[in-house]
Amino acid sequence: MKGIVLVLMSMIFFAIMGIGVKTLTNIPFYEIIFFRSLISVFICIVTIKRKGLKLFGLKEHRKLLIARGCVGTIGLGCFFLTIKHMNYAYAITMQQLTPMFILILSVMVFQRANHFMQWAGAVVALFGIYWTYHVNIDGIDNMVTVGIAGAFFTAMAYQLIYSLKGKEEPEVVIFYFPLISIPVSSLMFFYQWVTPSMLEVLWLIEVGICTHIAQYFLTRAYQYEDPGKLSVYNHFGIVIACLISHYLFKEYLNQAQWLGLGIIISGVVLSSIGLLLLYKKTLK
Repeated sequence: MKGIVLVLMSMIFFAIMGIGVKTLTNIPFYEIIFFRSLISVFICIVTIKRKGLKLFGLKEHRKLLIARGCVGTIGLGCFFLTIKHMNYAYAITMQQLTPMFILILSVMVFQRANHFMQWAGAVVALFGIYWTYHVNIDGIDNMVTVGIAGAFFTAMAYQLIYSLKGKEEPEVVIFYFPLISIPVSSLMFFYQWVTPSMLEVLWLIEVGICTHIAQYFLTRAYQYEDPGKLSVYNHFGIVIACLISHYLFKEYLNQAQWLGLGIIISGVVLSSIGLLLLYKKTLK
């Protein structure tokens, strides 16, 4: 239950972060990642030193930590790019493809147990996404491709976080994200640099703080529970995104799109039933 609450809290802070990214229309996505990472690395170092932890973690875990930083950087880059160039709710919906990849990775790579109703719920939720935005697979556009790639790399990051459960503290796991993302994003400055205004600096700080808090909650959540068991709750992020899109950015949804949300929530409920059945089976 604690893992579920932490996931929901992380989604709220990610939503607040998304508002900042969407508002920073003149700042390139990689520049946002750079400033967000600077804030995160400062918070991580202070927290790690205060707790007396090893800054770079244990030597035997560093390959996993570096891998988590790499896939997390790619995933966040794709996510920021879609937020800036897509309808806000659409961008968040693309990110909600993550549970599908989590289930696939759970079974095919990490060989973790899943109930067939979780798969059925994921399929229903994905149909809801298709219904809501009428994605044309044959004529799929570049941003949709970026969104799907972002969801895949995010799923990999979640699985790696779970693999580090009980091995490294959340602060150390999070630290490896800016450790990778700062040098990678700074390379893009040779392509373009935009000096932010004072107001934009404040938004960049907001993005950095909210993303760090969201990542902390998420890291804690995925160290408490198997990603396959928590993934179904990520779909509720779509509801938050649609409310923000509608009331803040005035990006209105039609009746067909609201129906799609209902289908997605139905998929979440179905997957939750599958999760309960899996727990009952495990307890026998």
